[in-house]
Amino acid sequence: MAYKHAVPILITVVAVLSATATPSVAQTSEGQAVLPATPVPRVEQMVTPSVSLVLEDPAELAKRVSALEQWTREFTEWREWQEQWKGRPEPGLFTTRDRRPKPEPPAWLFDDCENLVDVEDIRAEACKLLVVWQEDYGTTQVRASMLTARTQDEKPTKSSWWSYIHIDGLWITPAASVTYGVVGVHVAFKVAGRWQLFAAPGAILLNVPTPGGTRAWRPATDIGVSYRLIDIKIPGSRRQGTLHVNLAKAWLLGSSASFINSTVDLVGLSVTFK
Repeated sequence: MAYKHAVPILITVVAVLSATATPSVAQTSEGQAVLPATPVPRVEQMVTPSVSLVLEDPAELAKRVSALEQWTREFTEWREWQEQWKGRPEPGLFTTRDRRPKPEPPAWLFDDCENLVDVEDIRAEACKLLVVWQEDYGTTQVRASMLTARTQDEKPTKSSWWSYIHIDGLWITPAASVTYGVVGVHVAFKVAGRWQLFAAPGAILLNVPTPGGTRAWRPATDIGVSYRLIDIKIPGSRRQGTLHVNLAKAWLLGSSASFINSTVDLVGLSVTFK
């Protein structure tokens, strides 16, 4: 009877001991103990210096600023050279010069411009030039043409009142009895295209032949048409002007008996101011 009660008690003791026993260090099949595993940090968790920390180094920052200034200056000069020659060969002393290569920006400038936040940063101007640097010649020319056309469309068409006042000079008549128009003035308005019409009779000083074989200075009034030729720079002045050719008929003022002809046909030049 005692034996029957001992078996369940033994089983209960073994179960209790198994549940409360401290786990031992694991062993390999060769009997060597295996050390407990420890977590290994991933690469993403490793600390790396940021760009801002690199730029905090005064020496590195000074190098970058110097590189930006040099590239900005060289690229600006290259743009001026390209705008001057526009793809044409540049003449040299004996032959044409080689085309200037486009200056390469610093490699790190591309990433810096993508992350640019402060518009007052020293890189801001360089980043603007970088956008231009990445455009090809054709794109740049198309953009410039569009800007010019837009500016001309937006430019006011109202002209100043003095652009209609013509200062006359160097007028002559094709007739056999030559008459010279030295100085005069008239007002004209635009009719169509380059053509203008005298708004009122103008005034001009003529040198005309007389019946006695001499010549005399006489005032006259004239009316006719003007044709715009080219824009010019007024000599001795910074002002710009426009040169016109005129066809007019003039009437001499005074006694008609004192002159060979009382009316003359004239061809001459006039200038208007812008």
